[in-house]
Amino acid sequence: MSSAARPRRDLMLVWTERDGWSLAVETRPSEEVLVIAQYGDDLLPPPSAVAGFVTGALTGPAVSSRRLAPARRVIDRGTLAMRLQQYDVHSSSGGLP
Repeated sequence: MSSAARPRRDLMLVWTERDGWSLAVETRPSEEVLVIAQYGDDLLPPPSAVAGFVTGALTGPAVSSRRLAPARRVIDRGTLAMRLQQYDVHSSSGGLP
């Protein structure tokens, strides 16, 4: 999938424990990734919310090409692991909601 503003570049959906979900334009290896949208405050929203975020970013008003400042969110790793476990399809207690 590509962006209308950058038709020759692929888009990528990226998640990190510090920044959460971001939608970015694929760049050359020597270039910094260009983030065009970041999800709100929740680091681990449900999959349906992430899908809505991507749809909104692609169909909404034009997104600025400026680099967004890192969110620098802090979450306890134990809490993060516990919240991620609900999406572990290999766990006896996990799986997608």
